[in-house]
Amino acid sequence: MRFFIVRHAETDWSKEQRLQGQTDIPLNQNGLAQAAELAERLSGTDITHILTSDLSRARETGRVVAERLSLPFLVDSRLAECRFGSIEGLARKEIVTRHGETFIASVNRLYDFHSVGGERYDEVLQRTLAALSEFYKKYADGIPLIVTHGRLILTLFTPQQLEKVPPTGTCIKVEFESPIPFDLNIKFSDVGIFNGIE
Repeated sequence: MRFFIVRHAETDWSKEQRLQGQTDIPLNQNGLAQAAELAERLSGTDITHILTSDLSRARETGRVVAERLSLPFLVDSRLAECRFGSIEGLARKEIVTRHGETFIASVNRLYDFHSVGGERYDEVLQRTLAALSEFYKKYADGIPLIVTHGRLILTLFTPQQLEKVPPTGTCIKVEFESPIPFDLNIKFSDVGIFNGIE
């Protein structure tokens, strides 16, 4: 099985490095241009579907790609960003002021935002893998481009797999073998950076 996964294009909040979470922030003009550029780079690949989060920044990115490449466009709320609760909308400095450096360090990898009304790592992983499992049950030979969010992507992969990936605009190409439904301990081992036409 194969898929491509990419973070949504730019919003005003991502430009300001504010934590977006499930607050629904649309793409800005530069973001729309980034989405069009992404579609151009993906032209000629064997992607069969565009599968996006229901948040507008991911949905708009995916819609631009789907329209330009004439591909089916699917939306799944389980691919939404991690819910960050009361710290959504805050910049890192503001989070540190309110909660301290220790809080930032504690939510780095196996995160838990329950203390601020958000989600935990395992909750985000479980809903994401459920969405992927359902997709592959319906489209066994499908190769989706998944347009989603930064924290969700960090949830699926190891830091080593992601260390060369910039925050916006680079697709990660994944090939793997796994039973459906996915096991919660899955690690997508064959990860490559996709920067152009194969």
